[in-house]
Amino acid sequence: MPSLLWETPADEKNADLSPDGKWIAYGSDRTGRFEVWVQPFPVVADEGRQVSFDGGRWPLWNPADGHELFYATPEGMMAVAVETEPTFQRGQTVRLFSTAEYGPPSGNRRIDISPDGTRFLMFKAAPATEAPRPILVQNFFAELPAECDYQGQAPHMKHKRDCEPCTGRAPAARR
Repeated sequence: MPSLLWETPADEKNADLSPDGKWIAYGSDRTGRFEVWVQPFPVVADEGRQVSFDGGRWPLWNPADGHELFYATPEGMMAVAVETEPTFQRGQTVRLFSTAEYGPPSGNRRIDISPDGTRFLMFKAAPATEAPRPILVQNFFAELPAECDYQGQAPHMKHKRDCEPCTGRAPAARR
């Protein structure tokens, strides 16, 4: 059952758990603009520690080792070295690349990171001259192979990964 970790008057969102599960990074506007913060997890016992100081959104832990935190600013994608033991300490912030072509960071997270922490997936902003175009995919289930055993339920990632007719290979359990 979901439970409330903490409640503040600030707008706090886009949380990401550290790979060891002991820290939670999130964006908060408690200072008057969005910044990146971290708190111990699962027992949230303090006000947290501020990570960004010139604006920051969409924090992501480096999944490879948990000793780096990434976040977006209007100036670019940032990386900050962090230590979480025995207490949280932040290192120097480094700008990795420009995010100008992806639009200013706002709202909900529009980025993700590869499991090895070496690549980012980001949504590119549409040119202002183009009107947004919705794309409607009809008959999605009809595109699946006839032998697919999804049995009328929406296929999910595990299904797609393990379904022999969809992938062309035997499920992991039968290899």
